[in-house]
Amino acid sequence: MTDGCGENVASYLRLRKDLWSEHPIIAARAVLPTPAVVSTVAIVCRTARLQRGSCAFWAHPMSGKTSCVRSLEQVLTQQYSGCGVFVYEAKKKAVCAEGAFLEDILSTMNYEARLQRTLSGKRDQTLRALYAYAAPRGHLFFVIDEAQEISELELCWLKTIINWLVRRDCRVTVVMFGQQELLILRKTLMTNARSDLDVRYTSELYEFENIRNAEDLSVAFAACDENSEFPAGSGCSYTHFLWPLAFAGGFRLASQAKTAWAAFVKASVNTHCKQGICMRWVALVLAELAEATNENDRATFGVDEATWTAAIQAAGYVDQVYVRAKPRAGEGAK
Repeated sequence: MTDGCGENVASYLRLRKDLWSEHPIIAARAVLPTPAVVSTVAIVCRTARLQRGSCAFWAHPMSGKTSCVRSLEQVLTQQYSGCGVFVYEAKKKAVCAEGAFLEDILSTMNYEARLQRTLSGKRDQTLRALYAYAAPRGHLFFVIDEAQEISELELCWLKTIINWLVRRDCRVTVVMFGQQELLILRKTLMTNARSDLDVRYTSELYEFENIRNAEDLSVAFAACDENSEFPAGSGCSYTHFLWPLAFAGGFRLASQAKTAWAAFVKASVNTHCKQGICMRWVALVLAELAEATNENDRATFGVDEATWTAAIQAAGYVDQVYVRAKPRAGEGAK
C-alpha cells in the first residue's frame, strides 16, 4: 500500500513522526500566499518594472508582513535573476548617527572585511558593498522591515546611497514594510517640508490587509493543500504530510475555510472579524489543529466547527480592536 507521494505508508508514517515538529505549520512559520501577500508582491514587481523608486506598506501587528518579506525575497530572486535583494530591519535608536547606520547595514550584509574607523571609510565600504550586492543584473531591491523605526536622518543618508548607485547605472527599488506608525512617519516628513523624502519613499503607501473573509482564508488553506512542500523534494504538500490518509481520501483544508471562518467570527466578540484576522493567528490555530488531530488521521477525517473553536481557544486567540487609519485626502495612501 502506498500514499500519494509514492511511499510505503508504514515508512512514510515513521518519517512523519520523525519530522513532525519541524513542519512549517506545526512551528507556525509557514509562508502562505494570502491575498495580501499576492497583492503586495504584484505591486512591488510593478514598481520595479516601471522603474519607480519605491513603494511602502503598513500593517497592524501580527498581520504577517515579516512572512511577506520572506516570500517577496523568494519571488524577486526568481523573477529578477541576478538582482540583489537586501533585507534590512530598521531599529529604533536613542541617538541617530550615520556611522552606526552604515555599520548596521554592513553587519546585516555579513560584511567580512574589517570596518574602516573613519566615517568616510565606512561610507565607501557601504556603497561598494551594496553595488556588488546588486550585480550582475545591476538592480538592487532594498527592503526595509519595521520601517516605522527608521528616522528622517537615516532616510537622508539612504537617499545619498541610492543617488551614488544610480549614478553608476544601478537601479534601486526601495520597499518599506512597517506598522501603522509608518503613516505617522509620512505625516512627519510632510510637516517637516521633506517632500523630497516623501516622494522618494512613502508617496506610494498601501495597507497590508488582514484575512477578511472565508474566501481569503480559502486561498491560504489552498496553498497548504497544493502549492507547498514538506519535506523538501518529497512532493507532499503541507496538508498531505499532516493528514496523509485523509488527504488520500480527499480531505483538503481549502474546503474547511467557511467552517473555520465561522468559528473565528463566533470567537471575535469585539469585531466579529470586521477588521479581519491577522495571519499570525491563522498560523497558530493551524498549528493547534494539527497537534490536536495528530492521532485522528483516517480516510474519513474531517474537522467540524467545534474542533476549529477548540483550536482557536488553544491558540490563545484575542480579538484585536484596531483604529483603522484614515490618512488625509491627497496623502497618497492606498
